[in-house]
Amino acid sequence: MSMVEIATIVLILVGTFLMFVAGLGITRMPDLFLRMSATTKVSTLGMGAVMLAVVIYFDDLVATFHAIAIILFVFISAPVAAHVIGRAAYFTGVPLWEGTIVDELRGHYDIRTHQLESVPLPELEEHLPDVQVLKFRLSATSPLAGQTLAMIFEKSSTRTRVSFEVGMYQLGGLATFLSSRDIQIGRGEPIADTAQVLSRYVNGIMARTFAHSTVTELAAHATIPVINGLTDLLHPCQALTDYFTMREVFGHTRGLVLAYVGDGNNMCHSLMFGGPKCAWPRRRVTGLSRKSSSWPRPTPGLRVPPSSSSPAPKRGSAVPTWSTPMCGLPWARKQKPSSASPLLRASK
Repeated sequence: MSMVEIATIVLILVGTFLMFVAGLGITRMPDLFLRMSATTKVSTLGMGAVMLAVVIYFDDLVATFHAIAIILFVFISAPVAAHVIGRAAYFTGVPLWEGTIVDELRGHYDIRTHQLESVPLPELEEHLPDVQVLKFRLSATSPLAGQTLAMIFEKSSTRTRVSFEVGMYQLGGLATFLSSRDIQIGRGEPIADTAQVLSRYVNGIMARTFAHSTVTELAAHATIPVINGLTDLLHPCQALTDYFTMREVFGHTRGLVLAYVGDGNNMCHSLMFGGPKCAWPRRRVTGLSRKSSSWPRPTPGLRVPPSSSSPAPKRGSAVPTWSTPMCGLPWARKQKPSSASPLLRASK
């Protein structure tokens, strides 16, 4: 047996084996994207090996030209075809494998323009999918196992206490309720001392207080995370849940327009801060307050100037305010809820 025949047999065997592996990838890989990756790479190499065997065995110029042309065509077209199919699957919501660690495409596709961009996701939009995973897969994970959250309540609340206690329990942790009557902070103990003492006992602090300075001072002196459960200035947890609910209903928060009709209070401030953090760049987020007016004219009730304190300019969003509610309502375009919303699936 000549060397040409041996080389031909080896190349054909290698190519056939690679094509067989590609077939296994189609049937055994856990999601479409991994199947496309395996099929494209392995089958292209397998086909290239077989065509190369043809070139070696048939010592003919025409056969060599045809084989090289086929190899070049497949090497050029296969990656493009795989990208188009994968992109279409991503747009239509084909789910990733549940074991996927990093979604490298998330945040780089603009749903409206269908353009691939190198723009990172806004801060909140990046984390909302992880929150949704935790919400619907609580039995599969306990990320806060062995952790304790101290909950300081200067102001009583039904929803804040229940949601934090239940949330900590569902995530495997423990929540400890501390009213101002239960700890020394209600008897004149400096806030800095309370923060330092709690830092030695627990893993986190949630504070629902009157003055915003109480929370900021706790955070300044504590060596553990401090969560703002509510102050007279801000109510960030409620704003987070509002934007999370919007994402559940609409399937995304990118490009949505929020019209807030109400007093310029802590909820208004938090929604104005949170909107640009989860709005897609170059989209508009509308903050609307019944008591607000065009900045910088003094605005009763609205204590946070959107032009200076909001991250909107950095995100490419806008947070205009109007003194008349009807002025802002046209900005709030009607949006159709996503058919993939878990809330809609649960209601059906």
